[in-house]
Amino acid sequence: MRRDAPGNAAEEDDLPLYEVRLTEPAEAEVEAAYLSLLRFGQRAADRWYAGLGRALETLSRVPRGFVPAPESDALGGGVRQIIHGKGGSAYRILYRVIEPQNSDPGIVRVLHVRHAMQQPLGGAPQGSASRADEDDEDVEQPE
Repeated sequence: MRRDAPGNAAEEDDLPLYEVRLTEPAEAEVEAAYLSLLRFGQRAADRWYAGLGRALETLSRVPRGFVPAPESDALGGGVRQIIHGKGGSAYRILYRVIEPQNSDPGIVRVLHVRHAMQQPLGGAPQGSASRADEDDEDVEQPE
């Protein structure tokens, strides 16, 4: 394969990197998931957590590469999801992409990390995701 062929490492290095930031609710949900997975053993919980790190790294490179979340409208729109894990340890990472501005990097703001078997956040009032972002002065850009 040629070094400059599509899909190789040289091309991926040219992609802009986004900064991944977890909201307080997302951090609490990650901690709760990890503690829950400990019932399957330390190794299983650590493996899940390491995989979560890889999923977040993927989001830093291709944040728009995943589908909109079912509860996107309930969370104010523009919310996407990536599934991390399999079976009983599958979790949906719900996030919003904030495009780069001037010299500032783009941001992937992780709003929630929810077990895949949980119901979507369909009952969430409009703007609930924005409240998690109040302390951050970044302005979200429309898609």
